[in-house]
Amino acid sequence: MLRVPLEVDGLDGFSAWVGRDREVPTICMVGESVAYRGRYTISEELGHLILHTPLRVPIDQAEEEAKEFVGEFVLPEEAMRLSQRCGTSGEPPSNSLRRGLGSLKSLRPISIDI
Repeated sequence: MLRVPLEVDGLDGFSAWVGRDREVPTICMVGESVAYRGRYTISEELGHLILHTPLRVPIDQAEEEAKEFVGEFVLPEEAMRLSQRCGTSGEPPSNSLRRGLGSLKSLRPISIDI
């Protein structure tokens, strides 16, 4: 992973297979980003490297698929459902969800700032 010290409007990162035989997966982060956004961008580019080498779908479809990958990678559906069942103590849903996700974060490194 590399950080490119440029500001490019609308671009947070990109990925490519590099090297003589294109055997080295590389993710480049563009500019500065807050922690959660950086994790999202890295995960999205990892999705592109895994799902779209070579690119066989239209760009818009590739972007949607990468976003779906990020959702499952940073917070799998099963883990989210488990955390929702854990907090039924009568407290407001936002507090219950935050507490549930906080305990989930201690079990699995998920991308959430609480």
